[in-house]
Amino acid sequence: MNILLLSIIPVLQFVFVYFLFLKPIQKYSFIFRKLFFVLLGISALNGYLYIFFKMTTAYFGIPKWLVMIVLNIFWAMAVLCILIGIRLVLNFLFKILRRNFSVNLFKPESVILGLFMTVLSFYISAVAVSNGFVPPVIRNYTFTVDKLSVENSGLKIVQLSDLHIDGIATKSEIRDIVDRVNEQKPDLVLITGDFVDGKVSDLKDVTDILFDLDSKYGVYAVPGNHEYYSDYRKWLEHFEKGGIKFLENNNISVKDYAQNNVLNLCGITDPTAEHYNMTEPSIKDALVGVDNSVPTIFMSHRPKFAVQLQEFSDLTLCGHTHGGFMPGIDMLVGLLNEGMTHGLYKLGKEKVIVSSGTRINTASAFRIFNKPVINIIVLESPKAHRNLSSKNFSVYFES
Repeated sequence: MNILLLSIIPVLQFVFVYFLFLKPIQKYSFIFRKLFFVLLGISALNGYLYIFFKMTTAYFGIPKWLVMIVLNIFWAMAVLCILIGIRLVLNFLFKILRRNFSVNLFKPESVILGLFMTVLSFYISAVAVSNGFVPPVIRNYTFTVDKLSVENSGLKIVQLSDLHIDGIATKSEIRDIVDRVNEQKPDLVLITGDFVDGKVSDLKDVTDILFDLDSKYGVYAVPGNHEYYSDYRKWLEHFEKGGIKFLENNNISVKDYAQNNVLNLCGITDPTAEHYNMTEPSIKDALVGVDNSVPTIFMSHRPKFAVQLQEFSDLTLCGHTHGGFMPGIDMLVGLLNEGMTHGLYKLGKEKVIVSSGTRINTASAFRIFNKPVINIIVLESPKAHRNLSSKNFSVYFES
């Protein structure tokens, strides 16, 4: 979204709250109004910090509890705007039904209504921000892939995405994620972008814990937009030294111990690369030389590229959307991501899994009915399934 358009949003929010919420309630005291102006100011500053500098309050080494207070204020003002909008719509519908445009179902001048909306906004915000920082849950997917050999049936992939390791991420938090992944004994660990929000020098001790990720065929990744905000080339060098291999518009053949091809693994860069004079995403380049006799798994930080891969990819893994944040808002997020915000989607023969994110971007720490996840994906061979079925076994394919 254009940065100039984004920069108008905090101003519009201020005008919206003042003229449609504060001004009609004349009984609000002057002190209460001043407090609201302070809250709106904090909200606007938090927004502009990210809009113009791609930074959050977590960059400045302030305690996590203070970061969460700032986020609570920021999102409470956003939720209040939504509630004001709902009030306007309901009043408009009420006027039409009554055929009287001088009456309101919910009176804008009501102090009780104003206090209720304020308290509700902060409550929703507090719950949503808190949900943004809870440990991820395990989400399981199991399905057949036509070209997967019987020998490789049951291949297990762990997908991490949107870790957003920043100044308030703790070693114990990241260690817990790594330990839970390793407990799964995965064949592959795939990370679909947005590792970090900050500099290598500031976050090295925490991000080094990711080097303990253990899998049979290795750990692979693609960059997200936040890597570019945080000096991507330095992070790329840092992560690859630690054994995390990035795919930048290219692919590798994952081979078993007998050097037989198990699958193709492809990955692309993020469109943000264009703004930093780096390599833009190219699906064509990423598919050069793939072995069409084995399955192809594709990694893209953004789900929107999945629609171009229907003829090429058996499984596409993405992130970026943070699950759409909450019901209702997820539809707006979906407009920018070909309708895909979280979970499993089918596009022809291609299956697409969009991660809700393993952690949360501090700039947008807001989740309702939307938990952070570690995705566990098990791929089965159709031939193995037929063999099991003939022996009265059952296999669960999708969840």
